[in-house]
Amino acid sequence: MRQLVIVLLDFRRVLCQGAVLLLTSPLCLGAGGVFLVAFVVSVRYARILESVKTLRDGLFSGCIRLKRRADVRVRTKKKVSLVAFLIILLTGIFLIIAERSEANETHQMVESDSWRMVADGIRRLQPWYLNSRNPRIRIRRDREFTRLVSYIHNASEQNGIDPRIAVVVGFRESSLLPSIHLKTGSRGERGYFQVMPRSLAVRVCGDGCDQKTPQCNANTAMCYLSYCRELCGDSPWLYVGGYGRSRCPESVTEARTWREVRRARRLLCHAYGDWVCDEVWPIPS
Repeated sequence: MRQLVIVLLDFRRVLCQGAVLLLTSPLCLGAGGVFLVAFVVSVRYARILESVKTLRDGLFSGCIRLKRRADVRVRTKKKVSLVAFLIILLTGIFLIIAERSEANETHQMVESDSWRMVADGIRRLQPWYLNSRNPRIRIRRDREFTRLVSYIHNASEQNGIDPRIAVVVGFRESSLLPSIHLKTGSRGERGYFQVMPRSLAVRVCGDGCDQKTPQCNANTAMCYLSYCRELCGDSPWLYVGGYGRSRCPESVTEARTWREVRRARRLLCHAYGDWVCDEVWPIPS
């Protein structure tokens, strides 16, 4: 047992001597020095980097803020552009749907005889809607023509007026041109049917709508023409004369002497032919 203890003590002494020799060797000292230098350099380098970063933030803080603001503006512009694109897309879809629905309604009206009567009369009385070789202008005039026909057709149908009488009354008043429709006369006449703002027609049939809008103007005119027919008589000589002068003629004979009434009948004969004219607006024997 004593010998085993002596051997272990000798082994420990040899191990310690070997460790001392290893640590004091040039290679170990060099490696330790390199490690120590690397550690010190890394610590100082980290401090230098932190100092440089702090100095950079201090010197270029304005540029950094401007860059951040520019980034925010870019992101905002992208969002606004996306919202604007979505609005334009939805508006386009809505307009396409509205145009198709209007086209369907127009197609349904075109199938009726009264719609064709209005369209044929306006084409013959006012060829301006068809006298354009420019495709863009032609398309725009076709739309204006279709809307005008729809206004007169709907208003005459609602008030029980012959659509051919409605066409000639409108042409006598304004030639059924959009340029005249948008203007106001010297006495305040407005619209295709030249309705005056404070006339009997507005008081009886105005309903508070704006006479500058074609639909309101046509509805007011046809309502007032129906009112003149009830007040003056069923003959076109009488109620067309009453519409033009805001008073009923005493007889057909008196109405035939009125210039505007004779002109309205000539327009009817020119637009639809003599046989239709004699049928719709006969001359008393």
